[in-house]
Formats: sequence, structure tokens, C-alpha cells
Amino acid sequence: MGEILDYLDEILKRLCEGDGVGYAGNVKELVLEEIKSWTKDARIFPDGSVYGFIKGLKDIDVMLACHVDEIGFIVSDIESNGFIRFKPVNGSDERILPGQEVVILGKKRVIGLIGAKPPHLMNIEEREKVLSVDKLFIDTGIDSRALKKLISIGDFITFAGHYTRLQGDFRSSKALDNRSSVACAILILRELSQVGSPVNLHFVATSQEEFTGLGARIHSYRLSPDYCVVIDVTHGEYPGLPD
Repeated sequence: MGEILDYLDEILKRLCEGDGVGYAGNVKELVLEEIKSWTKDARIFPDGSVYGFIKGLKDIDVMLACHVDEIGFIVSDIESNGFIRFKPVNGSDERILPGQEVVILGKKRVIGLIGAKPPHLMNIEEREKVLSVDKLFIDTGIDSRALKKLISIGDFITFAGHYTRLQGDFRSSKALDNRSSVACAILILRELSQVGSPVNLHFVATSQEEFTGLGARIHSYRLSPDYCVVIDVTHGEYPGLPD
């Protein structure tokens, strides 16, 4: 059991540190490289979903689906002062954004920090409100002329991936929604490839769940499985909230 959990932990670390907002980023290649060890039929589809197949003992088709993309942002403007304006790709908690380290997925990865008007320059009304995304900006420290050679409007932005092992079995990282489920699905693929699958298993790390649901729809129709098992996350425990 210890060896399995160590393997799961290493997969989760690699996946969470990967990038995958929308159809951008390298996480697709990370998943593909991992499942190649457990199936000969492994590939990335044009929509950005990653697929793997194991032939079963019975002619029953089961789709094992888990989305591989994460929440993030998209570049909406590059101002003359070099600051980047951005829009959300699905729901990020605006309360935690100021001060966050992010990565812009342009022609190369560009690191930046989300900034806001300093508190001592805000009026009383501004101080009492959570700043909306349109009041925030990303500072890369690069002047606008050089920056526009590296990134463009429409490029995706992800939170910086720092995978932290906390006490016991707890982990902290961006993109645990839904890389934790992808890691579990890879573990299922690994186990069934070794002992034999009772059914035809179609592993699908689906794309774009966070803003279109495109990957899940495409491959549900493509495969037309007898059964589908979908793995996703839910909220953890929080102080002051009922079970």
C-alpha cells in the first residue's frame, strides 16, 4: 500500500505543477506520458482530451472520465505601462487574488504577480469591498514593448504551481480540482492493466470542463459507452460550516 500511495503522490505532484487552462498548457503531455506505461492505445485528441484504452474480458464499455483542465484567466489587454489586464476562465475567488503568483502561457512562460491599488490610496468604500478582477492587474516587471513579443491578448494564465506536502496525507496545491481525480484514474488504469480488466475501460482526461464542457460531450458521443463513471472533487471541511 505504501508503494501505491507514493506513486499516487508523485503523479499528483507532476500533474498539479503542470499547466492546463482551457486547451493550453503542458498537462496533456504529462498525462499522456504517464498512461503510456499502462496502455498501448494512448493519445491526445484535437479537443485537448487525453485518451487511453484497456480491452476487457467482457464486451461492456465503461468510460472513466475526469477533467484535466483548471480554472485560470485570459489576457484581455496589455497596457502601455506593461501592466496586464485579465478576465477569469470560470470562477476564481476574487478575495484571494491580490498578491498571487501567476504564469502567463505565451510564446514562453512569463511569471507575474497580481497587483491592486495600495490600501492607503483607497477610499473607505473601496477598502470595505472585495476588488473585482477588472480592478486588478498583473505585473511582470517587463516593459510593454518587450512583453508584447512574449505574450498576446488571448493567452491563458494559470496560478503558479507549488505542490506542498502538509502533515499526514494532506496536500496543498493549485489545480487539485481536478488533477486529484486524474491521478486516481491513472491509478485505476495502472491496476487494471496489471490484473486484467473485466470491462473495456476507456480512460478520458476530458478537456475544457471549466468553461465549455466540450471534452466530456465529445467523447460521450464518440464512445457511446454502456456506463460512465465521472470523478470530480468537492469542498473540504471549513471552520464554522455545517457538515
